This record gives sequence, C-alpha cells and structure tokens, in this order.
Amino acid sequence: MSFKGKIYLEGESSNLAMIVLTPDIKREITVNFMNMVRGLKPPIKLIMVEDSTSDFSFPNSLNAGLNEWMKSPTKYLAFAHDDVRFESNSINKLVDVLESHNDIDVVAPINKEPGGKNVSVLVKITPKDFYFYSRIGSVIPISLFPVLEYFRGIIRKKYFLEPQREDGINNQDLGVSGGYIARLFPVCVLKKSIVDKVGSFDENFFFGEDIDYAYRLYLANARIAVVRDSVIEHFGSYSIGKRETKTPKEKYIHLKKELNAHNMIYRKYRKVYDLLYEKAKENTLII
Repeated sequence: MSFKGKIYLEGESSNLAMIVLTPDIKREITVNFMNMVRGLKPPIKLIMVEDSTSDFSFPNSLNAGLNEWMKSPTKYLAFAHDDVRFESNSINKLVDVLESHNDIDVVAPINKEPGGKNVSVLVKITPKDFYFYSRIGSVIPISLFPVLEYFRGIIRKKYFLEPQREDGINNQDLGVSGGYIARLFPVCVLKKSIVDKVGSFDENFFFGEDIDYAYRLYLANARIAVVRDSVIEHFGSYSIGKRETKTPKEKYIHLKKELNAHNMIYRKYRKVYDLLYEKAKENTLII
C-alpha cells in the first residue's frame, strides 16, 4: 500500500530519532507533544507522520516513518504516540541504558495511567486458545453489535490487557515466569542494529502491528528491558479516540478489523508459541 499522508521533520540528532503518528499535525494533543519534545536535551530528530486518509493504517504509516529514518539513520530509534507525557528525563534514561548495556537491544518505560494509580510493565502473550474467541467475534453481524463489543471486552481482558497494579514497578516475578513480553508501545527505544535485523512493520495488519513487531523482536533474539526509572503517562489513544467518534456502523467495521488482526496474530504465530514463550522468558528484563 502506498503512503498517502505527509511527513514533517524537525530537529537534528545523530543519536536519537523519534517516529510519531498523528491524524492531524495541528491538533492540540500533537502540538503539545511536539512542544514537549522540543524542550528535551539533548535534541531529538522528530519524524512526524500525518495520515488522516480513509484507508489509514498504522503499519503503513509507521513504515513511511521508517523509510524516512533510513535516509539518515541515527544510532537509536524511538517509536512514540503523541498522547503521552514524558516524566523526569525519561527518554534520556532509556537511551542511557542502551549506551551502558551492550547486551540490551530495546528499552521501554513504565506506563502510568493518568493520576498515577496504575502502572503497566508487561503484556500477556496471546495463548493458543485465542483463536476460539476471535473467530466467534469475527462472524457476529452488525445487528448483534453489543455482542461483538462484549467479545472484544473478553479478548482484551483475558489476553491483551497487561497486569495493572499499584506495585507493578516492583514486581519482577512476572518478568521471569514466562507468558509475558515487555510493553513496547506507546513508547520504546531500539538500537539501529536490531531495527536493521527485524525490518519494517507487517502491512497485512490493520491493528496488532505493535504486538506482531514485539513478537518478531523476541524471535530475532532481541533482549528487551523495561526501565524502572523511566516513566511516561499515557492519557489517551489515537485508535480508541477515532472509534469513539464514529457511527455505530463505523464502530462495527472498526471492531471487526481489530478482531481480524488479533486472529491474524494467532494464525501467524501458532506454530512457534513454545519458542516465543521461551524467548520472552529468557530475554525480558525489568531493571
């Protein structure tokens, strides 16, 4: 799929570039994010990818940002949503870990909800029985839209919502027990070497490209760390925000696409789940 949006570049850095998606470069949340990043030291090269077209897709837009980055690649690459706020030099703390640990390829911060009550560190790996729920959801007609929303709720609660707890920052047991991966989005920083190895996002997905990319990182033997001292506040969601402004029919189509993406994740990785669990257990760190 060809990219139909626009790319805006701002700032210069040979060390860190950041790819950020937005439906509108002028919307308030995006402007506030860009102002926040402008104030960071050392400076960051911003690659803002704007796409408000009807056939918008996350992986297509992310790949447009990646293609721009590859023209003049930096030592490190960050992905970030514009609905986050960085706390206490959090980006520099992520880069510092990569600088000081040759064996770590990817770092992510602690994700905090607005108000700071809950934090999230890890995300469950989709289990093998996921196919049953996603298949049921994918065949529900629009006349039973509330049932579709109910099945989506089951899927997110059972499989995709990360453990949220007030003491989550101090819980290292989850990181070594298997069945979990580091939460890489809405913010993560990667070494150029691992980006070169894993490559671009899979454009067959409409949603779920972040989960897919994380799985591919693990299967490529990437060592991934969640950094306790780096904290971000995640106060919104681009995709959820778009859904809440849609008509019932548009919401129905949106959720069907989401369930189909989850179904694709299952089918893509069902033969390597045991290996994925093993890699995640070996290569997930909380430091």
